[in-house]
Amino acid sequence: MKINTKKLLILVCVIILIISVSNIVIADITSFEKEKSISNYLEYILHDPILIDGNEDFVIGQNGVVSGEGTEGDPFVISGWDIDASTAHGIHIKNSNVYFVIMDCIVHDGLDGAGGGFIGFNGIRLENVINGFVDDVNSTRNGFGLKIKGSSSDIFVSNSSFCQNNGGIGLGGSFIYVFNNSISHNGCGIGVYCFQSIIEKNTITYNLLGVHGGYSDPELPLQVTYLDNNISYNAGIGMFFDCSPGHNIINNTIAYNGYDPDALSLGFPPDIIPAAGIWAICESNYVDIINNTITHNYEKGIHLSASFPSRVLYNNISNNFGYGINTQGININYQRVISDNLITYNTKSGIVLGLNNKYCSNTDIYFNIIRDNQEYGIFCNQSSGHLDFLNVVHHNNLINNTLGNAYDESMDTNLWDDTGEGNYWYDYEIRYPDANNDDNIWDTPYEIMGGDNMDRYPLLNLWVPPIVCGDVDNSGGVDIDDVVYLINYIFSSGPPPTPEVCIGDADGSGSVDIDDVVYLINYIFVSGPPPIETCCE
Repeated sequence: MKINTKKLLILVCVIILIISVSNIVIADITSFEKEKSISNYLEYILHDPILIDGNEDFVIGQNGVVSGEGTEGDPFVISGWDIDASTAHGIHIKNSNVYFVIMDCIVHDGLDGAGGGFIGFNGIRLENVINGFVDDVNSTRNGFGLKIKGSSSDIFVSNSSFCQNNGGIGLGGSFIYVFNNSISHNGCGIGVYCFQSIIEKNTITYNLLGVHGGYSDPELPLQVTYLDNNISYNAGIGMFFDCSPGHNIINNTIAYNGYDPDALSLGFPPDIIPAAGIWAICESNYVDIINNTITHNYEKGIHLSASFPSRVLYNNISNNFGYGINTQGININYQRVISDNLITYNTKSGIVLGLNNKYCSNTDIYFNIIRDNQEYGIFCNQSSGHLDFLNVVHHNNLINNTLGNAYDESMDTNLWDDTGEGNYWYDYEIRYPDANNDDNIWDTPYEIMGGDNMDRYPLLNLWVPPIVCGDVDNSGGVDIDDVVYLINYIFSSGPPPTPEVCIGDADGSGSVDIDDVVYLINYIFVSGPPPIETCCE
C-alpha cells in the first residue's frame, strides 16, 4: 500500500507525541524519587526563615541548602528544617531558574506575623522561579501554606500537607503540577490563577471553600485540569469559578459540600455561605465537567451561570440536598451541553433551566437518565429559552420523578424533541392509554406540565445510545479526537472511553492499550481496517 508523505508525517508526529509524553512522565518520577531518598533519614532542625533571591543564593551550607548542584539530575536540596514563619515567609525563593527541591520540612505560624500575604506570612513563597519541587512538606497556620506567583513555571508540588492556613495553596504562573497533597481546614483550599496546569489526586476537604478559580479574560482560558481529586466536606462550595474560564474537571469525587456549622467559628454567618458542589459564574467559560461523582452537596450539585461554552458529561449527579443541575445565562455564540449523565435522587428537581426567573438559552440536554428526583425531572422557568437560541431536550429517559417528569412555563422557547425523536417518558402509557406507536415513536404528543409545550415524538422504549467501536469520546464518529482521547486515558489517567471502556478496544484484542491507538491511527491516516464491530460483545 502506498502512503503519501503528508499522512506518513502526521503518523510519525503522533507516535513521537506518545513516546515523548511517556518519557517525560518516567523521567520526572525517576529524578523526583531519587532526590526524595536523600533526606529520608533526616530529623527536623530549627532554622530561621529562608530567603533566596537569585541563583547565586543557592549555596550549600547557607540559606538552608544542604546539597546539590542546581541541575535536573542533581538539584539543590532544602531539607530537614523546622521553620517558624511568624517574622517572615518561611521559605521564600525568587528570581531563579536552577533546579531545586524543598522537602521534608515543617513550616508554621505565619499567621502570627503582621503581614506578607492573605493576612500573614506564607509558609513557602515562590516568585518568578522555574524548575522547583516541593515534596513532603507540612505547612500549617500560615497566610498561604504555599504561594506561587509571578512568571513561575514548571513547579511540582506533591505529597505535602497544607492545613489550617488562610489559604492552603495559591497558584500563579504556568505549568504547575499539584499531586497527592492533603489540603484541609483552610479558608480556601486551592486558589487557582495559573495557566496550563494539573491538579491531580489531592484530598481537598474541610475548607471553607474547596477550590477557587480566580479572574481571567473570558477569551483567555486558564486550561487547568482537575483529575481524580477528592473535594468533599467543604463548608461552602466545593469548586467555585468566578469570571474564570478554562477548567477541565474530570474523574473527581465532589461530595458533601455545603453549609457547615463549624464555619461560624471562622466568622462567616450562614447567610453569606453559598453552597454547591460546583459553581461557575460571570463568564467562567470553557468549563468541562466530565465523569465525576457529584453527590450529597447542599443546595445544588452544579450551578452554571453565564458559562458558555460548557459541557456536563458522564457524571453521577445524585442525592444532592437541592437541585442536581441549575443553569442560566444567554449566549448567542456558544452552546452548553448536558449529556450522558445519571441525575437521580436529588431532593429538588434534577435539571433546572433559569431558576428564579433567570434567563437560560442555547442549552442542549440529551442522553441523560433523570429519575427519582423529589420535585421535577426537568424544570424550565418562564424565562428559559430564547426564540432564536432554543434549549433542546431530546433522547433522555425521564422516570418516576415525584412532582412530574417535566415542567415548562416558557412560551415556545424550549424544544422537547429533535430530528423526529423525543424523550422516553415513564408515565406515558398512564397518561395516554389509547395511544398507538410504530415500534419506535408514540403517535400522541406528550404534553409538558406548566404551559403549552410538548414532546411531539415521544419514544416508545428507554433510550440506549448506540455503541460505535473506536468512538471513545462518544462524538458519533471515529477521528483524530478519539486518538487523542485514548492517549490521554492510557498515559495520563484521563476519562475512560464512553459509555463503556470496551469501546476503546478497536482491534478486538480484549483489552484497551497502545495497540488500539496505533490501530486507530492506521485506520484514520493510512486507510487501515476499521475498528471491529463487536468490541463490547
